[in-house]
Amino acid sequence: MRGRFSPPAARAFNTRNPIMKIASIELYELRVPLKKPFTRSKKIGTLVDCTPIVCKLITDDGLVGIGETNPVMPLTSEDAAVVIHVIREYLAPAVLGADPRNLHDIHQCMDAATSGWSVPKAAIDLACYDLLGKSGGLRVADMLGGAVHERLPVMWTVGMDTPEANAEEAAAMQRQGFTSLMIKVAAGTVEQDAARVRAIREAVGPDYPLIADANQGWDVLRAVRFARLVEDCGLALLEQHVPTDAIDGLAEVRRTAGLRLSADESVHTLAQARHLIEKKAVDVFSIKVIKHGGIRKAHAIMRYAEAHGILCLMNSNAEEGVTQAASLQLGASASNLWPFGHAYRSPLRLAGDISTFSDHIHDGWVSLPKEPGLGVTLKPDMLERFLIRRHTIPKS
Repeated sequence: MRGRFSPPAARAFNTRNPIMKIASIELYELRVPLKKPFTRSKKIGTLVDCTPIVCKLITDDGLVGIGETNPVMPLTSEDAAVVIHVIREYLAPAVLGADPRNLHDIHQCMDAATSGWSVPKAAIDLACYDLLGKSGGLRVADMLGGAVHERLPVMWTVGMDTPEANAEEAAAMQRQGFTSLMIKVAAGTVEQDAARVRAIREAVGPDYPLIADANQGWDVLRAVRFARLVEDCGLALLEQHVPTDAIDGLAEVRRTAGLRLSADESVHTLAQARHLIEKKAVDVFSIKVIKHGGIRKAHAIMRYAEAHGILCLMNSNAEEGVTQAASLQLGASASNLWPFGHAYRSPLRLAGDISTFSDHIHDGWVSLPKEPGLGVTLKPDMLERFLIRRHTIPKS
């Protein structure tokens, strides 16, 4: 059986039962409210809850791997109903009976069953990595070549609000130890966004790293205008200021605005990553495990970025703790990370964390769990609290 693993992962694959099969799949469809509404650009809108789907892969010998995926329209093309449908009708028949530890074959089976659909495929991918680690007693970070970091700094994000409210929140998060701040922009005018950035800069001081994220909300002229208005505010990064396919627009702003730029919605696949690098469009890739289709494909993009001098910022949508744990394992194994902080704070915005992930966040830093696999467990009471419906495949 051929699998493309690093040596530690290959050892994990061979240390236990040489034959392991996925016997059943359980899906938990959830709805988790945010503690307060979170407003982003006009193009993306306001978020009031998230709809994660937890995936359990149960093997024939009773081992359980947990995964998660997070459809967030319009950032993803799928809603929860579509994700459930794709898994039930296409992905589950393709992987039932397969060995979850052979990630190469698992992805080949999923891609043969249906093209695209990175969000549903991510749920299966994460659960397989969790099973692979548990079967061999290794953390996912160790299977990806070894943990470079045992803890990582955490970035906070502020949504659209008044300059005064944003400044107050930013200062409070800085006091709590969060190491940098992302500011959502492009819901109002460029001048209003600049006023918010200025108020935040005054509140946090001159050296605190600030990132502005426009979520595709501008064209080139507005992005350059914004950069000129805040050029004395010392922004560390501007993220995804133009629409997804406007790669030349990314490159033009990078050349003319004097800011380091990050691509988020413009980089889902390895082919898109290559194109961005060829165009010299950005300095940073915003990595979200779910949008890439899971750990395996995100890892490939990050390795390609490293080979071409591109840094990676571990980012998130509205995610629960299992996805965040997968992102942490991936980030902990990387040597080309953005240095100022990563988006491991998503469960802190929610009404509750369904996993033990948040237990690892202290004073603005998140520690890599010591347990094998993704390193987190589910909290049954929280799972039940937010549960909409449960699906078992095949039905018992």
